[in-house]
Amino acid sequence: MIHEAELRPLQLFGIVLAITSGVIHFYLGYVIGLTPLGVSFIFAGTGFLAGSTAIVTGFRPRIVYLMGIPFTAGQIVLWWVLNRVTFSS
Repeated sequence: MIHEAELRPLQLFGIVLAITSGVIHFYLGYVIGLTPLGVSFIFAGTGFLAGSTAIVTGFRPRIVYLMGIPFTAGQIVLWWVLNRVTFSS
């Protein structure tokens, strides 16, 4: 397990942001409900919290970082796809 002292300030900042984002995504998923958009928010929250946990515990950080980039990009694309009807109206 990586102790807090072993994480660099930028890593700690990223973990705090990811956890905050995860909590916000869970909240939005709860508020939106069991719709495709709501489920995507819950999925995103799970991913952000799982990634943060993996980094803090030292579970293959390089792979977690490499997976986190497309995961986040995929969330942006998914949000756009699920909301494109709103934008085109």
